[in-house]
Amino acid sequence: MRHCRWHTPFTTATVNSNAEPPAHPDEGDLPGALAAMTAVRFNPLLKGFFDSLVAAGKPRMQAVGACMRKLVMLCYGVLKNRAPFDPGWASRKAP
Repeated sequence: MRHCRWHTPFTTATVNSNAEPPAHPDEGDLPGALAAMTAVRFNPLLKGFFDSLVAAGKPRMQAVGACMRKLVMLCYGVLKNRAPFDPGWASRKAP
């Protein structure tokens, strides 16, 4: 993990310094956002989810964040159940 100025412990020296704050403190979210945007383009399940959020009035980047979380949950489910991804899994009814 790389060292970042905004993750240093809170001390008097950091409060009184004249250093400018970082330009993009959330730059760590960029790879996840890129993965989510790519998934929205090519995964019909996430595309429908994204489109429904945008149609409901959510900002596009907030919808991308929701897709990031949905992607993580999908990956977790695949790994937990040790089964291949099934896009129709949620639509099946329990017996």
